[in-house]
Amino acid sequence: MKKILLLFFCLLFALQCSAADITITDDFEVEVNKDALLAALYEADIPSLRKALDLRLITCEELTRYYLERIEAYDKTFNCFITLCDNAIDIAKERDEAMLRGLDEGSLFGIPIVVKDNVMYEGYPTTNGVAYLRPNPSTQNAAIVQYLLDEGAIILGKTNMSAAAQDAICSTNASGLQTFNAYNENLASGGSSGGSAVAVSLNFAAAGIGTDTNASLRYPAALNGCITLRPTLGRIERDGCIILNYSRDTAGAITRSVLDQAIMLDVMTLGKYNFEENLNAEVLKGIRLGVLSELSYPIEGSYNREENDLDNEIQAAFDNAVKELESCGAEIITVSMPTVLNDFYVNSDNNSRLYSKLEKMLDDNGLDAVIYPTYLHTPHYTTPEYLNGKSIYDLPYICNCAGFSPLTGAPEIGIPIGRHSLGAGISMEVLARKEDDQMLLDIAYSYMLQYDHREPSPIAPSLYNSELPIDLHAFLMMYEQAVISAEQMEIASTQPPETIPVTLPPIIEETELVQPQSEPEPKKASAISIGYYIIPCACILAGVAYVFYRRKKNSRLISDF
Repeated sequence: MKKILLLFFCLLFALQCSAADITITDDFEVEVNKDALLAALYEADIPSLRKALDLRLITCEELTRYYLERIEAYDKTFNCFITLCDNAIDIAKERDEAMLRGLDEGSLFGIPIVVKDNVMYEGYPTTNGVAYLRPNPSTQNAAIVQYLLDEGAIILGKTNMSAAAQDAICSTNASGLQTFNAYNENLASGGSSGGSAVAVSLNFAAAGIGTDTNASLRYPAALNGCITLRPTLGRIERDGCIILNYSRDTAGAITRSVLDQAIMLDVMTLGKYNFEENLNAEVLKGIRLGVLSELSYPIEGSYNREENDLDNEIQAAFDNAVKELESCGAEIITVSMPTVLNDFYVNSDNNSRLYSKLEKMLDDNGLDAVIYPTYLHTPHYTTPEYLNGKSIYDLPYICNCAGFSPLTGAPEIGIPIGRHSLGAGISMEVLARKEDDQMLLDIAYSYMLQYDHREPSPIAPSLYNSELPIDLHAFLMMYEQAVISAEQMEIASTQPPETIPVTLPPIIEETELVQPQSEPEPKKASAISIGYYIIPCACILAGVAYVFYRRKKNSRLISDF
């Protein structure tokens, strides 16, 4: 409903060219209110940012400063960074110069990205969350960082992480710097890629890079309302990444949208798989998914998975997501793998036997993939005033994403399905066979087109306001329509006025009898004249409806806290 309303309002408003944020001058030039454009950058996806740069509505430097301004305003609360890159503005200026010369090819050209601090970026330290003193700067780029730079990306900073990537619950480095949840600064961010997940969720960058040994991409992405895919093991080069476990570790992207996830994966895999180009919005129609009961529901007699151990809100969100998937056309059944938890505990490395069991379960039930909640425990408070003397590590921790994918090398994607009343994001995992990364992206893409549960943080709102609060995609549509209208108006102004021949009435002699005149027929309004009334009225009605929608949503967000 939101997207339909935005599109309707945008098109009608553009036709009238009466928005204060986008105006046509007397010289038929289209002018954009810069604050309105900056407001539209909030939550913007990569293609929209790239288009705004192409249209020269914003420069690479301005876009970089936009994110740095948000970091300056909010990061003191969340602690996302170990290092901010002081060359980011200079790199952005170089990108602007290249654009002026027409040398701006690359899907990430001018797009600011953040990188976890166990991934090397030449000229800056790579601490791995361990060094108390700043080590010497890296002398090379990690392979994936080089791929980002080759596509024109701008690296904004190195993000905080748990020491040596060994803590999945928190992202606290060895010096004690702790990253907090994007939705509630008293909650844990998850680890070890918490800095990247929170930075992306808070709109400190367009996307982020993290790494995953057990749950280090998907768990923090889930808690902070983001999307991430742990790809089939081996798809992404690890050269220049500090490795914790060679049989499990992989890099990956954390994004706010599935489209951005596909773009980032294309860049990190040198475009070998065409993830973005092959996205299929119809894949859920007829797909067969299995709810893995042991990872989704209480287990009697289990030491940490009985009914009292599982959070009710997370279970309700997952049940709702199952219904939503079914409404999208998916066929869903419940399946069981009774030994799965034991298999997780007894296998510490990539295990072919566990993968064989997974394949057999999928084959026996005719399944394309299995689904389950990312985690099942209540989100963790991490500040002393809420822990009441307890240790966060003594609280229940039921993280499903640390099992199948890391142990087998199979791909798994995390998709937002709601938000907890405490603030933290709630997510669902979708696990498939090796090499089925594209299908997982398609499932997430199809689902989020219908049910987008990603929400921006209410405690780090946009720093800019607009009379017309719409996203960047809609803003660009309005701008392009205004350009077309301006061109048409300019052409019309150069054409001479059309002369209409005037026929004089015949002369009537005074002696002629004057016949009584019949009443003239009422003049019918033309379609054009009707449009002058209908379009503004429709705009006003759509605008009023949108304002009420925004107020209702904002009041709901505030009530959550």
